[in-house]
Amino acid sequence: MKKALTFAGLLFVVLTSTAQYQSAIGLKVNHYKLGINYKVFVSEKNALDLELDFQETGIEFIGLYNWQVPITAVEGLYWYYGFGMNAGRWANAGIRELSIGIDGQIGIEYTPVDIPFAFSIDYTPNFSVANTKVIASDTYSWRSAFWRQNWAIGIKYTFGKSSGESGVEN
Repeated sequence: MKKALTFAGLLFVVLTSTAQYQSAIGLKVNHYKLGINYKVFVSEKNALDLELDFQETGIEFIGLYNWQVPITAVEGLYWYYGFGMNAGRWANAGIRELSIGIDGQIGIEYTPVDIPFAFSIDYTPNFSVANTKVIASDTYSWRSAFWRQNWAIGIKYTFGKSSGESGVEN
């Protein structure tokens, strides 16, 4: 009986908790890219996460749909997971490439109660198909790749955040 009550209590907390902000904009960075990130909640627990990444030889757009789940042990701490798509364009040493692919994502986000920021770390592997053009020989080829080295840390400024104590929105 205790286990059933504990499970019911945890389920209630998960189902009734809401996002701590409505939208946010910020930066994400890792060892090969700098990205502008925009996240907007479309419901209490679901968000669209849009990212425009700038890399040394190209640019990529990533659009993801995420589910955000509170970690009840720490106020303002959430883990999230989702999926989406990417599209990119690169040019380097006489080669041009256009790609499109699918992405998965899992991460953790901390939104302190007292400041209008959210901090995150996530992993977003993707599988992409690319059309490559070698300019010198005017030849095209197709290739596919699984990109697994996509960890990033981020900081976002939040909008529509409720201040935990007073319930007043910024």
